[in-house]
Amino acid sequence: MIRPASRRRLRLLLLAIVAGAAGCATTEPYAQRRGTPYVKSTTVEASAGPSGYRISVIARCQAQVVNIWCEPLAERRTSCKKPPTVTRAELDCPKELEFRNVLVSLRAPWGAIYSATSDERSTVDIAIDWAKSGIDPLSDGAATQLSSSWLVTTREGLSLELRVTPQDVEAMRTAIGEATDTQYAAGAIGERAVLKAELVESEPMTIGGAGTIGVSITNSGPQPAYRVIAKLKSGVEALDGIQLSFGRIDPGKTKVRTRRIPLPPALDDRAPIVLANISYANGEELSVKRRFNIGAEVAGAVQQQGLGLNCKSVSSEVSPGERVRVQCELRNKSRAPASELKVVVAVGGALKPNLAPKKLAAGEAVTLEFVGDVPGGAKQGADLPVRVTVSGVDVPPVTQSLAIRVASLAVKCKIEKLTREQYRAKRKRLQAAFDAGALTQKELDKYDAELVSCLQ
Repeated sequence: MIRPASRRRLRLLLLAIVAGAAGCATTEPYAQRRGTPYVKSTTVEASAGPSGYRISVIARCQAQVVNIWCEPLAERRTSCKKPPTVTRAELDCPKELEFRNVLVSLRAPWGAIYSATSDERSTVDIAIDWAKSGIDPLSDGAATQLSSSWLVTTREGLSLELRVTPQDVEAMRTAIGEATDTQYAAGAIGERAVLKAELVESEPMTIGGAGTIGVSITNSGPQPAYRVIAKLKSGVEALDGIQLSFGRIDPGKTKVRTRRIPLPPALDDRAPIVLANISYANGEELSVKRRFNIGAEVAGAVQQQGLGLNCKSVSSEVSPGERVRVQCELRNKSRAPASELKVVVAVGGALKPNLAPKKLAAGEAVTLEFVGDVPGGAKQGADLPVRVTVSGVDVPPVTQSLAIRVASLAVKCKIEKLTREQYRAKRKRLQAAFDAGALTQKELDKYDAELVSCLQ
């Protein structure tokens, strides 16, 4: 007598034999079609160092695989009852889809763009002149400034914001400190220093003009002083809240830091007291004070001040949720330095502050790249207003407006055939729109399928 469990196993065995006789297996596809691999996503791994950034571009590829499954049949059939099932399989990227020998550009938070070509391992070393960052490594806001707005781009359509780790921030602060003689590194435990300081004036101050004041600090102790900072306080707003950073001061050495300060045309206090509070990592804080006399405005000394701004969009169109990149030439047209510059980019009402050089010398011009965020609700096919505003201390703000087209995410294959590079760029826009909430998952899948079908 055959038991029920044995009876079930015998039935399954007979079905497998019948299916095999019909030429159709139950565990393998009757037919399989594998599409052309494409780059589904890209990531970057990066680390900062004394000479710049080392970046590795990592591509993750996929191919569309269609499996046609068969049911066990008593008679031979050339087709299956079940409909085809489409699956996606992760693959290693072919060499032609990897980022080898590709020009990679890195946009720094202060707007400068650095470029280099990736090697055979899809790795690129990008040299950065840390001295031109305009960032004080000892300031309270240095970590925030350095931890965001690093943008990696390539001509192949890659555009990714760099993920900055706390270790990268520490490495950059150290590199900037060494490049600018404002050392961020601290010494060994137990080292002690003794400082003495005085306030100095290297250029007399005048109402409506400018003057240069600073702090001179001498290390009279037996060991170096580390992370030395002087913060100024005064009843005159133009002289209050200024930080002068020194970094390391060796035994017996003196460092002087100065700041040229524009003054308003009217002041209630013409002889203000300025207090300098000095702190450092391995010693007691100290304070010094001095009264400064602000002279009357010299007749005919009023200088024409103003900034020139000439901007253009880097991309011809963007998608909802994507970033607008605007390249601007910023020029100081006055005969005096322009200081404490600030930049705000407004895209369809969404405001995004950008870093800018702290100071532009008289007549100096720089070319920088700024970014703004496209709102998730931006209408496809519409012209989106973009406004760049630059302001500074005692400098009239300057604004330039331009418009950029919001891309249509639908693709018509009868008219348009896509290269691999064009596909990547459009796929990136789809993902940005989805991340911003402008597309549902269903819409994303629909548009993505259209893009794949349009590949050449």
